[in-house]
Amino acid sequence: MARSGPKKIKDLIGNNQTLQTYYDLDQAMVDAHFGEKDEIAESTARMLLENSELALIIRCRACMVLACGEGEDCLDMAKEAVRIAQLAYDRCSEPGDLETTLLKNAKEILKKTQERVDEMGKKESSKGK
Repeated sequence: MARSGPKKIKDLIGNNQTLQTYYDLDQAMVDAHFGEKDEIAESTARMLLENSELALIIRCRACMVLACGEGEDCLDMAKEAVRIAQLAYDRCSEPGDLETTLLKNAKEILKKTQERVDEMGKKESSKGK
């Protein structure tokens, strides 16, 4: 997962303490993901996704972290990341770099996750022969 515009996200939240907390958790999740602390990254992502008022950008990034993991829902999370990124992109009257990059990254993760799942399926089916 590529890092996408954290400074711009921070600019969007202003002084809202709830949004600041979500942003801080998002940053901790992404830092853990890039630090290869997958268990921490994935548990933070799942915790973030429990919040219905979570910003689309952060929701998408949480889905992307889970898509990069080994969970049974990795492909579903990759598809959800693309769906959310597309929604965020479509809701903008003039999508900027943040929305464009988020959608591009989500689509790349979906492609890689699909390839990984397909490869695991091939290995499983060859074991059964």
